[in-house]
Order: sequence, then structure tokens, then C-alpha cells
Amino acid sequence: MRRHRPPARWPTVLTLLVGTAACNDHPLLPLESSISAGVRETLDFPRTAQVDFLFVIDDSGSMAEEQESLAQNFAALSGFLASGLGGRANVRIAVTDTDLERTDRRGAFITPEDPACEGIGPVLSLGQNAPSTGVATSAQSAAQALACLTRLGTRGGSREKGLEAMRLALSCDGPNAAHFGACCVPGPEGVPVYDRNCVDAPDFLRPDATLVVVFLTDEDDCSDPAANPARAVRPICRTGEPEAGDCAPGEGATACRARHCDIAAQPIRALCRHGIEGADARGIPAAYDDPEYCPGGDRAACFAAECGTLDAAACHAQFCGSTARPGDPDTNLRLNTCQWFPQRLTPVEDYRRFLVGLKRDPNRRLIVAAFTGAPKATEAGATVHASLPLVATDPACEGAAGSDDVREACCPDGRCEGAPRSACTSAFGNAGAGLRYLALADAFGDLGLGCAAADDPRCVSLCEGDLAGPLEALLTVVTDALAATCLAGRPVPGTLRARLSCPDGTCAPTELSETAFSVQPNETCSSGRALHLGTSVPPGARLILSYERDLVRSGEP
Repeated sequence: MRRHRPPARWPTVLTLLVGTAACNDHPLLPLESSISAGVRETLDFPRTAQVDFLFVIDDSGSMAEEQESLAQNFAALSGFLASGLGGRANVRIAVTDTDLERTDRRGAFITPEDPACEGIGPVLSLGQNAPSTGVATSAQSAAQALACLTRLGTRGGSREKGLEAMRLALSCDGPNAAHFGACCVPGPEGVPVYDRNCVDAPDFLRPDATLVVVFLTDEDDCSDPAANPARAVRPICRTGEPEAGDCAPGEGATACRARHCDIAAQPIRALCRHGIEGADARGIPAAYDDPEYCPGGDRAACFAAECGTLDAAACHAQFCGSTARPGDPDTNLRLNTCQWFPQRLTPVEDYRRFLVGLKRDPNRRLIVAAFTGAPKATEAGATVHASLPLVATDPACEGAAGSDDVREACCPDGRCEGAPRSACTSAFGNAGAGLRYLALADAFGDLGLGCAAADDPRCVSLCEGDLAGPLEALLTVVTDALAATCLAGRPVPGTLRARLSCPDGTCAPTELSETAFSVQPNETCSSGRALHLGTSVPPGARLILSYERDLVRSGEP
């Protein structure tokens, strides 16, 4: 498994931090007289770059080892973080959890409750221009503060909703709005929204900062409309007003809304688990002998409660799918798993659009990482996920529910009957694949980090059993993003010249050698090209570039 590795010396990684857009102050040559055009760009370097980290950490019962590894590896990297990513950036760090059942949290930035952590949180400031007093003035104090913020405990809810927790944490109508200052402005219907063009300097979610969102979890996301009705798209989930066809005949509005919007309300019938075989003289299948689904023992009453007036075959076809066959009893299926009802969850695309709406230049200022299990795949390459209702499989797959058997015959199109399977077993114990978190990270291309596919060459995951590698990979992505600046055009190879100066007189004008910089492909730049420097640049310096712009290859006007 390949993963990002940081350079040998962190302080030299962050070589180029450009906060303002480059300007073209030289007219282009007419296209009819040349296939290229002369370009002159001036790049002014900011005094300090800004990076905001939001960690969304699973605090359910299976996360003790992962939280401890995060805390320990933060300590190992605390010097680099305390210096502000090698001395060039001001870093802000906030943490929230995935438990939306606690009304006092629900996306709120964590303030540690441990007396030993007094004075730490909810927003930690590190690096350049950080407060001169407090807990973040050295590597040692930064390590202590980061450990306090990331050791959340394991008493959180078992149905994790990290994506919605992230949206609540970064919303102006959420619990952290006070940290966003004047960047929260009145929106439609009086609901405050974030103004990504604001000129305020808030505690967090700063308009000019690179926002880095990191999810740490060993389970998939269960975010549903019921977790945040105000953001739901469907009227029945947002207002409770159903549309035509939403509700079944005679179904009450409350039950109808719960069925559409609340993942916990999705019914799991005994019939779907055990099939329709073994019916008695009344036509009631043996499935209702299972006390898990019929705790009172009245089989007829339990059957009627689930199927009404339908016979067993019709009930199974309507609620469980068309294939009636016995399954493999599995006590892990007592609780609904969110992968069984993907259509009831809030689409991942909603969260991508939300994040993009927070930044003027989201292609450069948004990074999303998902530290979770690496997904499994069938031999045909289909990503494996849990499936209910039952799907038709080869008879040889009977009893494979919950096992590691992911042959195509047992998991057609990646749909494996039963509970989600562990992605791996490591020093962290069993870790599942957080497919929805990985899908969000994957949507950000080179600025996303995770393991969206089993063969992802940039894969980092909890399967490594140590968060040292994933954390180092994350910091590499961040520093690489900050170190690159987009060029206005594609330079003709060999024509780029760079001259460095300091308007404040703190450095002498210098012509940079050709070995001091490079031009690299970058899909987030409109020109498709970014400049990388291999030499340190003083804060506040100015770089003047001249080159021939390749018009034929780029197709530019």
C-alpha cells in the first residue's frame, strides 16, 4: 500500500505560500504572429499563511485505540505543528465528535473536561502570530493541548453521523457561530449564512485560510435528514409536510416522516432476515419464532404487525425484495445498519456543496481527509457494501453473511448480504470502511486523502494500525497545497525566468537559477500548471516571472 511520505526535513517543505492571485501585467503577442505569447506575472508573498483544521472524531465504544494513536502521533509532530507548519503559517485547530444524540454537543467544538486540560480549547492557535501566552507556545505545550482535544472518550452514540456533525460545526446557524465573527450574515428567511467574501478575522473558518477537514472513524456515516431537518431537501423531512406519494394509505404523518427521514426508524422485519419458509397452518413463517423480532412470543400478532393483511410471500416481496430464501441468523443484525438504507441518508453531494460554498477558491483552499478502513472489493472490482433486502446469490454462499467471502457470486455488484464486514484487523482492532467519508474525500481529487477504492495508489487508512503514516501524508498534502501557486498560462518549456525581490528592502534582488523552481501539472489551476519553488522565500517577498505562454497546446485565446 502506497502512501504520502513527508520530506526528510519538515521546515523546508513549505517553500511557497502565495495568498494573492497572480496578475498579468504584460500584453500578449498577437496570435496571428506567434504560437506563443510573452507573459509577465508578479507574485506577492503573504507574511503568514492561514490553515484551519477541523477534526471530526468518532467517540463510539470502538475508538479508544484510534484516539490514543492520534494523540501520540500528534505529540510526535507537535514541533512542526507548534511552529506553524515549519514557521510559515498560523494554524487553528478545532475538534468535534460524531455523536449527534447528545444535545449539548451536536457539532460543537470540544472543550476538554479533564481538569488536567484546563484552559485548552475550543480553538487552538499555533505558529506564526499565535498568542504569546497560553498552552500553544512550544512543542511540549502543543502536544499536551492536542492530546487533550483528541482524547474524547468512547461513550458516544453507536450510530455515527460525522458528515452532519461537520456541517453543524461549520454552519452559521450551528453551535460555533460565535467563532466565525462577522463572516456570518443574515441569509434567506433570516437564517444566518457564511459570507466567504467577508473581511473579518474570526477565530476559526477564516476567509483566507485553507480549510482542512479530517474524519477519524472505524464505521460508515449514518447522517440522515432527521439529524438536521433545517438542511433537508425534501419537504417532508424539513417541514413535516408530505408530498404526493410519500405516505402509505392510512399512515400517520409522524410515522411517514420517520420512515423517510430517520435512519433509526427503518423497519427490519423478521421475514427479511429469515425468509418465508417453515410456515404453520396459518401461513405464518418460522421467522417469527425468533424472539429478537417477536419478543412476546405471539407469532400471529408479530406477523400482523409487520405484514398487515398481506400473506408471507407478498409481504416479503414488498418489504424485502423478490427473493424469498432463508438467511444466516446473525445477532449483529439486531440494529439497523445504515448501509442497508442508502436512499434514506443525506446525499454525500450535499456535504460537498456545503464545503465548496465556504471558500472563494475551493479548488485550492479545501482539503478533506478520511482516516477509516480501506474498502474491500470483489474480484470484478466492485466496492463491497452491506445489502438488505436479500439479493440472489449462489447457493454456495449460504452462511457467508458477515464473513470475508466477497466473491462476485456472493456479492453481486458488491452487494453482500448482512452486516457491514470489517475492512481489516490491525492494532486498532476491527475497522470498517467509511464509504461515505471516503466518497467525500475522493470528490476533492488531489486535495482529498483516504482510500476511496481498494486499488487507490494514495491509500491511507486505519488498516495500517498506526496513524503516523496517515498524519504525515495529511501534512504533506497540506504543505504541498500551500507551496504551489497557479500560473496564468502554460509556459513553453525552458522559457521561464524568475527574479526575487523584497519591497521592504530586507533582501537583495536575486535571479533564481533554473534548479530553484519547477512547473508541474495541477488540475486545480485553470491553466493546468502550478509553480513550485525549491528554495525558501522570505515572507513579504515579491517574485517576478517572465515566460512564453504556450497558446497552441493549451488552446487559450
